[in-house]
Amino acid sequence: MMALSEHEQQILDDIAANLAEEDPELGKIAATTQADYTWKQRRLAIILLVIGAILMLGIALKWWLAPIGAVFVFTGMFRLLRTTNSPIPGYTRTRESR
Repeated sequence: MMALSEHEQQILDDIAANLAEEDPELGKIAATTQADYTWKQRRLAIILLVIGAILMLGIALKWWLAPIGAVFVFTGMFRLLRTTNSPIPGYTRTRESR
């Protein structure tokens, strides 16, 4: 997934504002749906991280649990970072910063 440029983000914000003005109910549903989707993705990522950490700690029981746990942890971290707009609070990614 690629980040939007400032111009594209402005166009998207204008479309959302127009939608909210023309049909407030639909605008509210669209905003809620995106927030719910983001929360579900973050919750799944956190669950993967916790399961992965537990599996990695299970190395004392079975040696093959650690690599499986590492896969869960890396997958959870990847999903968590993809659901956040910017990994560092206050940081905005631009074309120049790539």
